[in-house]
Amino acid sequence: MILFRYVSREILATFFAVASVLLLIVVSNSLAHYLSRAAAGSLDPSVLFWILLYRIPASLEIIFPLSLFLAVLLGVGRMYMDSEVAVLFATGTSLKKLSRWILTPALVIAASVGFITFYLGPTGLQSANEVFDQQRSRSEVDRLIPGRFMNIGGGSGVVYTESVGEGQLGRVFVASAEKDEQAFVILAPSAHEEQLGENRYIVLKDGVRFDVTPGELGGRELRFGAHGILIPQADIVAKESKLKTWSTLALWDAGEAEHMAVLHYRLSLTLMVPIITLLAIGFGRSNPRSGRFAKIIPGILIFLLYFALITATQSAIEDGQVPIWLGMWWIHLSFGGLAWWLLTSDEREMKKSGGGVQNASN
Repeated sequence: MILFRYVSREILATFFAVASVLLLIVVSNSLAHYLSRAAAGSLDPSVLFWILLYRIPASLEIIFPLSLFLAVLLGVGRMYMDSEVAVLFATGTSLKKLSRWILTPALVIAASVGFITFYLGPTGLQSANEVFDQQRSRSEVDRLIPGRFMNIGGGSGVVYTESVGEGQLGRVFVASAEKDEQAFVILAPSAHEEQLGENRYIVLKDGVRFDVTPGELGGRELRFGAHGILIPQADIVAKESKLKTWSTLALWDAGEAEHMAVLHYRLSLTLMVPIITLLAIGFGRSNPRSGRFAKIIPGILIFLLYFALITATQSAIEDGQVPIWLGMWWIHLSFGGLAWWLLTSDEREMKKSGGGVQNASN
């Protein structure tokens, strides 16, 4: 029991450290992306925390398996390098028993990945999409930030306002230089947004418009009581694929190829956890002279190949190129066979050596 706790602590400590670093990288990258959206007025800064929180479970689907793989690879490699495994084997601990000790926390992590993949991840993405829908329903006026030049609807026009309140703008400056259209500058003491059919307009009150031609002197000045400017349709932020937000039961009830492909993908993320654990044990076995990090690069390449085959097969199932009954089982069987081959390599070498000595004595 003491040895089991020692091995588990070694694996789990490295697992949480690696997972924390990877999660920090993913969250930082996402935060930078959404901050740029907020700076452009596409997202309300107050919703950034919730978007990041809702999307974290979907990131953990990949972070947990990769972190566990690296934790086992580094932990087993260190134990071999420090000759701890040699001591364990000398005191009667077999490789199978060591593998069972490592698989015990790995199965707990596999259960966590299953819960995240089948329930928490889709629920989080659905909640994130609801936030995006709320942001889409905001008016262009609500997206403007006082004292800053803001782009409207993804076009080339810019708007500057000194104040925003209850759908009203105060002291507004608008400039536009669309290609093949008349460039203009508009000044108005106030403005508001109006919806006419499917189009939206910013309506400026009691202002002046200057039509100009770039590169030429002069222009035309027009004063108006009300002036409407069409707001181009804006791409606020890309939503997650709809099928990613479906519940597992809904996917099973639908039963089409594209739905079953998502189910196979979710199941594969869970099944790959114990398989990559055995792979990491096999790759982590090394000669003390080779160093702890000797097999990290080939091990990571194997993990990336495993995951790439899963995602590629998902697309193949959706397109009907791989039958649903076959799914991704062949991938898990292949990598499970590779793990078994790596773990039994010493036994095969011992049998060969024993056979050679016996033949020599005869």
